[in-house]
Amino acid sequence: MPCAWLVMVFDSDEQDPRDYLKTEYGGLTLHIKPGHGDEVSRVSPFLEDSANFAEAHLTINRFLSAMAWKEGKAFASLGAMSSGASPTDRDKPRFNYGEGRVFRYAVISRFDFEHLQNPPNDKQKLALALYREGLNSYSYDVQFYRFLSFFKILNIKFSTGKAQIAEGTAEESQASSASKSPTEKTDEVTSTPSSPTKGNFGNPFVPTKGHIYGNVSVEATDLDAAKVLAERKLRLRLDALNYFGDFFTLPSSRVTLPGDATLSDVKSFIYSQTTKHTVNEFANFSLPFSFASIGGSGQKVSAFERVNSMLANPNPSALEDRILSSLQWAGRASIESRREEAFLLFCISLEALLLSRRGQNIEITQTFSLRGAHLLVKDAAHRREVFDDLKYLYGIRSNIVHSGRTRVADADLSKIRWLAKTALFIMLVREPFSLMKEEEEFEAWFQAQLLAGTTSVSTSPQDATGQGG
Repeated sequence: MPCAWLVMVFDSDEQDPRDYLKTEYGGLTLHIKPGHGDEVSRVSPFLEDSANFAEAHLTINRFLSAMAWKEGKAFASLGAMSSGASPTDRDKPRFNYGEGRVFRYAVISRFDFEHLQNPPNDKQKLALALYREGLNSYSYDVQFYRFLSFFKILNIKFSTGKAQIAEGTAEESQASSASKSPTEKTDEVTSTPSSPTKGNFGNPFVPTKGHIYGNVSVEATDLDAAKVLAERKLRLRLDALNYFGDFFTLPSSRVTLPGDATLSDVKSFIYSQTTKHTVNEFANFSLPFSFASIGGSGQKVSAFERVNSMLANPNPSALEDRILSSLQWAGRASIESRREEAFLLFCISLEALLLSRRGQNIEITQTFSLRGAHLLVKDAAHRREVFDDLKYLYGIRSNIVHSGRTRVADADLSKIRWLAKTALFIMLVREPFSLMKEEEEFEAWFQAQLLAGTTSVSTSPQDATGQGG
């Protein structure tokens, strides 16, 4: 059987300062000449049978994958060649093949061959290869391909899986003041007053550090994805509660997660030429959200129940997604303490509700104002007034975004707040909107109104019970 030397070159963003190394891997004795400076590294095994070239080539690639896994560095194979040899040449390694470097920089660090992974399972070997492939996508303009390589590793094990996350540590007095509605399903935000043993939840109205206050089930491929999805799902429900925060109690109530805006005692010092004045006030003052305040069969309760059913639906329609998106922005705006931030969030809420996501990019201000006027009022004279108000408010929105304007008058914030929350309320409780199932029905209604010049009767949260909305 003819013998041969296989010479394979590789590059890495790590360079060993030594001139020669030797190690065993996968049944091969590997002679390694590390690259220095602009030189690539070379690895060379002696083959008793030159016909084993492909198998030896694969083993070296797996060796490089094991190195990439252990070092967390790129190890890119660049090419290989073989040359015939006699049995007496087995102790005379050859490094007579080279390529140009592909990595611009490298750190000086000794290669460590101890405890290299050589898994017996083909899926594990593939995972290591994909990990090295991802690390080898070194340039920042190919980060997307690095992501794909890492994501393919997940697909080896599973395409989807179940993960669960519990939110809430009760480090602040307002932490996760959410409790379970009688109509909510068990995979929604839940809370019951009990001890913090496994499977139980702490009392959200008596916050205790270490207790769990919300349980959200999601499907994800890893722990990080589960956390992101669960927090997004949880925050959507908290935003919905905050939208209703001033429907049932005055002053308004709020619900937040630990680390979000909390109640603070703010002390201000105001100096005149002769006197110093001290002003104490509480920032973000509000009541904790209470489901006990929800009662009766009024339209506010109907709106709350409809939102609850949307949140419980695992496959919401496009129209429900549109309403929930608008509701989420309005909920965030409802507890935002900075005026310009709150103004922008209310405006985004109205945009999400009034503007289709299907490429209406022409005359956005006009479309926004026209649709809002038709949705909110019934008579033409008043509709013109609301149309002008919406155009004016959208202009403020543009100034904040494009010019950095940060001063928003209380009257303007109050007006955009009323318009956004009232538009959503109409969608939730008033026919024909409360009967609509598909987004196309909502778009068709707008088209019919604009062509015919007729509108639906407007109802605001204040109209429903006489309380602030």
